[in-house]
Amino acid sequence: RNLGAQSVDDFGLYVGWCRINGRRVLKDNTGRRVCLPKGWRLPTADEIVELLQQCKIEQGYNNEAKVVGTTGDSVIFKYGSYYSAEWNITPEANNTSGFFLSSTLNQWNGNTNFLFFGLSYGRYQHYIVKNGEPYSFFNARLVKDRTTK
Repeated sequence: RNLGAQSVDDFGLYVGWCRINGRRVLKDNTGRRVCLPKGWRLPTADEIVELLQQCKIEQGYNNEAKVVGTTGDSVIFKYGSYYSAEWNITPEANNTSGFFLSSTLNQWNGNTNFLFFGLSYGRYQHYIVKNGEPYSFFNARLVKDRTTK
């Protein structure tokens, strides 16, 4: 499920990076700080690239992407579009695409890196965006931290 989702059909929280007292923290689109569950974390941009290169990505039937791994196991990414107060974009405006936050920020300007699934320019696509808008909020799919037992 997406972070904060109550069911597989729920989009969950929309989160983004901000700075508080010089530290980078996650906040949701209402301004509340978001803490990740113990043992879980956001994927890095490199992990997203690995996912795209090693897995088969299929367009789902209910505003979602199906990601099939090398073992045949699969996971569904529910599309929730994204939220941007600056551009007056709400998730309900367009959920034919999914945007998923990574832990990696663009090194030269601090903008968000994220995973994109969905319709773009009239066709289904999936790729990593390495220079996302700095004031947007995205869904999040967490990965299990390998260092946690």
